[in-house]
Amino acid sequence: MNSSLEEILNEIKGSRHLKNALIHSSFNEGKEGEDYNELKHLGDAVWNLAVLEMIYKDEKIEVGNADKKKQLLVSEEGQTSIANTLGIGELIKAGRGSQEVKETPSVLANTLEAICAAIFLERGYNIARDYILKWIDFFKMDKA
Repeated sequence: MNSSLEEILNEIKGSRHLKNALIHSSFNEGKEGEDYNELKHLGDAVWNLAVLEMIYKDEKIEVGNADKKKQLLVSEEGQTSIANTLGIGELIKAGRGSQEVKETPSVLANTLEAICAAIFLERGYNIARDYILKWIDFFKMDKA
């Protein structure tokens, strides 16, 4: 697991939001329960805002390149790659077929978004943004 992810997870480890962010609906075996589904939409908004803010502040980037960068970072494929780089799959609690569930791109992307929502709810936007930008940088360094 990435050290910056581990750092923030330790800071908010008692949080109900974090607990829910790491639970896939299969963990509750079909029963209505708390899982990441309620958090992923908020996390998606936080993620998108942080990415757009980063791109907007980059005065060197051209419009066409800005669109490509945004598409990469907000897409399921981009978020899945970042989630894999961070080691998020190992944190997900899932039910039957859990290993397959933990490797599913949409589950990884949704869990990443839910973690962002948990950080936002517990520590605010600025802290969530700072971690998102660290993770994006770590992802870029990992791919270099």
